[in-house]
Amino acid sequence: PRHTRLLARGSLCPVEGHRFRHVNPAAHTALLRAGRSLLAGTLRRAAFYAKVGRVKSPVLIVHGAKDRLVPLSAVRKLVEIRPEWQLQILPDIGHVPMLEDPDGFLDVVGTWLTAQGEAAA
Repeated sequence: PRHTRLLARGSLCPVEGHRFRHVNPAAHTALLRAGRSLLAGTLRRAAFYAKVGRVKSPVLIVHGAKDRLVPLSAVRKLVEIRPEWQLQILPDIGHVPMLEDPDGFLDVVGTWLTAQGEAAA
């Protein structure tokens, strides 16, 4: 498909559909890897959901409400499949909540870890 060729060449931003300005080569590389990973995951959806079914650990998903790379609907589907997983949606945050709001992210994760410890005790 056309998008696969463009991602392979690294000329199209998979998020917004415009050409990169190559201001930050590391960010460019990271975004391309993320796009390729999402594309590969889409093509191997059955294998992905089989792996999701095998997870035995407690799971917290922290998702930015303004994430343009991973749709909120996809994250909600995971929680529908695994209702014991917890989803925390951060408003006004995009794809990297740990960088966009480090304090808020740590509060969410810290609260969840404390609750996990109390449940295990």
